[in-house]
Amino acid sequence: MDGYIRWSFANRGDLDGQWQMVRTFNPANWTFLERVTPEPIPYYSYGILTRFLAMHSSVLEIRGGDSRAVAAAVRSPKGNLTIYVLNKSDKAEPVVLRITDLTGHPSLHKYQVTEATTGKADYTMAPLEAYPIQNAQGTISESLPPRSISAYTTYCLNPNDPGVTAD
Repeated sequence: MDGYIRWSFANRGDLDGQWQMVRTFNPANWTFLERVTPEPIPYYSYGILTRFLAMHSSVLEIRGGDSRAVAAAVRSPKGNLTIYVLNKSDKAEPVVLRITDLTGHPSLHKYQVTEATTGKADYTMAPLEAYPIQNAQGTISESLPPRSISAYTTYCLNPNDPGVTAD
């Protein structure tokens, strides 16, 4: 992973034209760009997977699911929950999340990455919605966009907030 990250941030796009997280080089003119910008799809896809993942988190058991949508859940040492759902399908897919044993957190916040949204110039990784948790339990039912990554988390991070590292 360390090698992949170093290559992704150091790659200028002049060797293979892909795998970079930021745009630093114009291969058409063979010049460096004056302003560095994210390569939106890999940048935000990697970002949503790492932004809400604290060190030493425990991987939780997930029950159910199918081949079109894959889920994983982690709980930080201080009890914050993050659930990741990947919709691998070319179509919108329904998802139902049933959360139990979530004490001390009033709501889950939804963040989402799709090719269509990250390609927009004004995209930011801001919470899209908050789902209240009643009596340490909650159910979320919704339709996930095609080829999307969604994170449902007790962390509420605005676009300029740093990601979680330790908790």
